[in-house]
Amino acid sequence: MPIYVSKRVRELIPAGAKTKRVLIMGVAYKPGVSDVRETPATALRDDLIAQGCEVGWLDPLVEEWDRLTPVSADWECDAAVVATAQPGMPVAAIAGRGVPILDCTGSFAHLANVTRL
Repeated sequence: MPIYVSKRVRELIPAGAKTKRVLIMGVAYKPGVSDVRETPATALRDDLIAQGCEVGWLDPLVEEWDRLTPVSADWECDAAVVATAQPGMPVAAIAGRGVPILDCTGSFAHLANVTRL
């Protein structure tokens, strides 16, 4: 599934974009926890990088993921993906900037610029 999600989020990057920057929101293995062991977000991140994307991540409950620190909510990205619906994620603010978002959780489909998986 992470490979499929990678493909879908890359399809949201606007044609002609000079960069391929993708933000992964929610990297823990399930909502409400900070545990990133065996999270499918790792395979998603790795495939995005293998496909030439620059990847940033944020998760209000996770301070470090594979020795990487999160980016800020205002990190400039071409597309984003909600992998885990964590409380306190700035999905509405990011969608409000016009960033296309793929929602793998079905939690944010009511927002503009959000596509449900």
